[in-house]
Amino acid sequence: MRAPEVNAVTVTDEYCAPVSDGIAWMENGAGGWPPAGVYLRYTLVPRQPPAARITSSSERVGRGQPIQVAATASDNVRIARVTFGVDGRDVATDTTSPYSASLPSGSLKVGRHQLHARAYDGAGQQATASAAVEVLDSSAGTPNGNPTVRTARILGGFGTKKRARRTVSYGKGALLRGRLVTPEGAPIGGATLRIASRVLAGNRGFREITGARVVTGADGGFVYRVPAGASRQVRVAYLAYSRDPAFAAQRLFSLRTRAGIRLTVKPSRVHNGGRVTFRGRLRGGPKPRAGVLVVLQARTPGGRFRTFRTVRTTRKGGRFSTRYRFSRTTRTTAFRFRALVRKQIGYAYSTGSSPVRRVTVTP
Repeated sequence: MRAPEVNAVTVTDEYCAPVSDGIAWMENGAGGWPPAGVYLRYTLVPRQPPAARITSSSERVGRGQPIQVAATASDNVRIARVTFGVDGRDVATDTTSPYSASLPSGSLKVGRHQLHARAYDGAGQQATASAAVEVLDSSAGTPNGNPTVRTARILGGFGTKKRARRTVSYGKGALLRGRLVTPEGAPIGGATLRIASRVLAGNRGFREITGARVVTGADGGFVYRVPAGASRQVRVAYLAYSRDPAFAAQRLFSLRTRAGIRLTVKPSRVHNGGRVTFRGRLRGGPKPRAGVLVVLQARTPGGRFRTFRTVRTTRKGGRFSTRYRFSRTTRTTAFRFRALVRKQIGYAYSTGSSPVRRVTVTP
């Protein structure tokens, strides 16, 4: 017997009386059922879909391990059952609150899957709640990041424009900011990134920086301060599982450092016909054994720097020195000098110059 559909809560009575089989009802007259008759009272309520919510579930499991999931369900009349499943397919049913299930994962592929809890009421109406679970390849070692994926992307760079290359003055480092994401752009949080670098001189290879611990945040973001030093490439890499033979993502960034040069000029005041001595050295390393070419330049007030001599640094220490004699100065003139080192093969620095030194020459 099916109750009638109602739009609001409705109370109805069903009367009962003996019957003479095949002849007539008893104890009811032509006026209908007697007021004191026997009846059953029903309260009818409108149809209302149930509600379902997953209260807890396994976020990550190794393939073959059970997936634990629990849910709550409610309805304005009653919950008949709650079914649980993976990727749209029901696997288990629970008819008693609190509702829970242990789902198998042995047949699932490695990767992300969708759990569901589907609540049914007595009228057949249903409601579904869902959650994500990641099935891991336990044979590949410890997973790295959430989610753990074998195809990922590393975004970011130096500065606000996130450029992959930056040039800094000698003695300066730079902040490298980026994000680790899935191919779809979803963040990968809690992943440890591997940082390696190689100096841009000769055929040097990458060396992993063991002391650099860079872990992505919940938004996949990371920050690494590239320390001061020679020009180098920085490699940021992501290994999905500890036993994987290859990186799931890697990206190269380039930090170029201008050459650092010290320069002294003595004396700082000389007569025409006199000599001054230039001494200096290259800062930092590595320095090529063959030495580095250093250009000495001078500038008069209002003029441009002009090269007047080129020297080569010593093999050890990167030092240089030379002398210069003034012979054509006919009036008191203040000259400004600098040492310039251009980018050279085997020297891991970009073009840089020394601080300017001043020499006054009088007739």
